[in-house]
Amino acid sequence: ASRPAEGAKDADICQLVALRAQIAEQRSEIERLREQVRISAKSGSSVEEQSAALKISIKDRDDTITRLKADVADRAAEHSSTVDELKMKLSSLQVEVDECRRRSEDECSNSAGL
Repeated sequence: ASRPAEGAKDADICQLVALRAQIAEQRSEIERLREQVRISAKSGSSVEEQSAALKISIKDRDDTITRLKADVADRAAEHSSTVDELKMKLSSLQVEVDECRRRSEDECSNSAGL
């Protein structure tokens, strides 16, 4: 009969340990928030000032992202243009190679016929 009582006692101990851990976490969070308030008070910045600073940071970040996207689009267009130019050069060189090959074959045929 003592075994079920021991199991219940163990469960109560586990629950007590979990509650104490939760209390420790909450105390830590309270201390962190107090420190944050102290820092804000020392810096003299209000919540509104901090909010304004965050909004400026977010706008700067958004502007940077927009600029980077535009840069990427420009680079992609330049790359595409370069690829097109290289394809045209390759095609032109292929035509020249084919012409040289035909001339060589014609010269070989003429030499063989002599």
